[in-house]
Amino acid sequence: MLFMKRKTPIDVEWERLADASVRTGLSIPEIYRRCITGELESAHIVKPGKRRGLRLVSKKSLDGFIRSFVPGGSRYVATPKQEVSVK
Repeated sequence: MLFMKRKTPIDVEWERLADASVRTGLSIPEIYRRCITGELESAHIVKPGKRRGLRLVSKKSLDGFIRSFVPGGSRYVATPKQEVSVK
């Protein structure tokens, strides 16, 4: 009973990189890189004396990052329309 999967997902503020990758379609290395550069809000939880830990990313900052690429967003770049020639 302790390790049963939830039938209804809970809404969380922070998620692991792997879960964020599945949810958004971005790769884990891409999300990690954006966390390290400060573009995404993240927390690195490490036990004292250990080198490895757990990195969590803020869902709110990740969603905002993705929204910045839609038209009107700060990172939006319009792709030039290509002409299609019909023979």
